[in-house]
Amino acid sequence: MAAQTVGNLNVVVIGWNDATSHVVSVSDTRGNAYSAALSRRCSRASTTQVIYYAAGIGASAAGANTVTVNFDAAVSYGGRAGCGVRRHQRDDPG
Repeated sequence: MAAQTVGNLNVVVIGWNDATSHVVSVSDTRGNAYSAALSRRCSRASTTQVIYYAAGIGASAAGANTVTVNFDAAVSYGGRAGCGVRRHQRDDPG
């Protein structure tokens, strides 16, 4: 991940292959607070996808901030499931 500057937004997209497990927490090594933004379940395919975000994050050098996702049970990441993190920089100073 690129360097993070104060005030950026981290977005974490998490997907897994069952419809019964749940995300318990999302955290990172910088101590930023993550909140749930969106949850989607596809019962036909037994997959789940959620989006978490941390607004106004603290600064971190490139590759120095690790995001951890904790579940309430073991989950499968096969197929199209997985986890992605994106950093968004606020360009509007207002």
